[in-house]
Amino acid sequence: MVVEPLAPVEAIAGTSASFVLGGADTAMTFFDLPYPSDLRLDAQGRPRVSTFPNPYDAAIVKGVLTIAGERRAFPVVPVVYF
Repeated sequence: MVVEPLAPVEAIAGTSASFVLGGADTAMTFFDLPYPSDLRLDAQGRPRVSTFPNPYDAAIVKGVLTIAGERRAFPVVPVVYF
C-alpha cells in the first residue's frame, strides 16, 4: 500500500526544519533539537527543561516545568490539566 498526499506538497516561504545536535542549549535554540527527545534527558533520566522558552515568565509554565523536571523520562501521553 502506498500513501500519497492528496495535493502536491509545496514549500512555505520562510519555513524550515531544524535538527541541531550538540548546539547551544538556550531558550532561543530550544526547538533546534526536536522535543521530546531522549537526548534531552539528564544522567538520572529526567527531562532537562531549564532552558524551555518562557518569554513572559508565566507562573503556570514554571510550575509545569518544575514537575516535568522531577519525573523520569517523557510521558507517553503528555497532558496537562488546568
